[in-house]
Parts: sequence; C-alpha cells; structure tokens
Amino acid sequence: ILNPAKVALAAAAGVGDIPVMRRPRIAILATGDEIINAGQTPTGDQIFNSGTPGLSALVFSIGGQPLALGIARDDPDDVREALASAEGADLLVTIGGASVGDHDHLRRVFAEEGGSLLFEKVRVKPGKPAWFGRLHDLPVLGLPGNPVSAMVTARLFLVPALRTLLAQPTALALGFETSVLSEPLDKNGDRETYLRGFRETVTGPVRPYSEQARACLNWQPQYPDLDSIISHAWQWHLKHHGKAPV
Repeated sequence: ILNPAKVALAAAAGVGDIPVMRRPRIAILATGDEIINAGQTPTGDQIFNSGTPGLSALVFSIGGQPLALGIARDDPDDVREALASAEGADLLVTIGGASVGDHDHLRRVFAEEGGSLLFEKVRVKPGKPAWFGRLHDLPVLGLPGNPVSAMVTARLFLVPALRTLLAQPTALALGFETSVLSEPLDKNGDRETYLRGFRETVTGPVRPYSEQARACLNWQPQYPDLDSIISHAWQWHLKHHGKAPV
C-alpha cells in the first residue's frame, strides 16, 4: 500500500509513474432486529453491532475499502433493499442470518433474488454456519452472527479473498506463524478449532484466553497488539514440529 513516505521515495528516485490498483470495495451488511449501532440505547435483548466496525477495520488494514451498508432488519423487504444497495461492490460480506429460521430471511431472499450457493457450513469451530455464493456477478461471503465466529471466519476466508483481489501472493493469504504454546490444550472434536490467545512478550509463548465463548470478544489491555488465534489442528503440528501454528 502506498503511503506518503513511499510516494516521496519514488519521486526522489525519479519515478514519474507508478502502476497502482484501486482498493477493492468490500460491502458489509449486518442483519437482525437484535443488534443496534454503538451510541444507541439498547432495549430488551438488543446488543451492539461489533461486527461491522471490526470487519471494516480489518478490511481497511489489509488494503480494502469498507462500505458499511448498515443493519438489515428481520423483514424480507428490508433484506432485499439492503442486498440491492451492495451494487458496485467487489465483494459483499453479510453478518448473521446464516440459518434458515422463521426470522432469518437473508438466505431466503438471497435465493429469491437469483443468488447461487457455492458452499455452506464449514468444519471449523467457531464459524460452522459460514457460507459463500454469488448474487449474479457479486461474490457473497456469509459470516455467523456471533462476534467471535464472525471475526475468526473473516480471518480464514475474508482476508485471503481480499488479498486475492489485491493480487498479492497467495503465500500471504493467511499469514500464520509458528509459535510455542504456554500450556497444553485439550483435544478438540472433529472440527478444526481456533482459540484466541495472546503473547506476554513479543517473542514469548502464546497463552490461550481462559474464556473462549463465541459471543465473548477477549482483549488483554496490557497486550493490545499481540492478540492471536490459535489453530487447534495442533495434534499434527505437535507430532511433526513440536509446536502449534498461530
């Protein structure tokens, strides 16, 4: 990504023209009557929308241009209007509405508007309800509504997609590094499991958070820049490398 220092350096080297590409436009649509935007007053069981701000920051940090489409309420017409507002985007990311319950209209309206599903449900934890399809020429990535599930699946699927749109090397897609765990982990089930953790020092071991609930966004205030997700496909890595991937 070009910044002022890089532009100045290019000019100092006598470079008059630099080939560039625009930031991919990533539309982000949250869904559900139960969520409201930060700054509003919640009533009943309402919770704040953390997905849109979090994903917007993630998209911008990678090099994309986030387009927040707001919150589509649990009404078919509202969902239909919200999907139409994504026209012109390079990728639409939806948050929530991944199931097919009576009040989850997203997938139903998506199909009615000509959307085609390429895959649904992935063998990861958290994030099993994630799905991907196309709405005519628009790729659509559906993420779960739980805050942690949304951020983990965004890390696994949105980041590689965005790097592909930016024509970056596929080796950078996930960007996992290998590190040592501070303590043993319990065995996981048949799904590849991702845990949140942090480093107490830049080169120290990774420590899993004690709380791993899907709706709990953990943050360690004394280590704000060292948060990690730990791939729990660790049995293979421990056997062959003596370490777990982070």
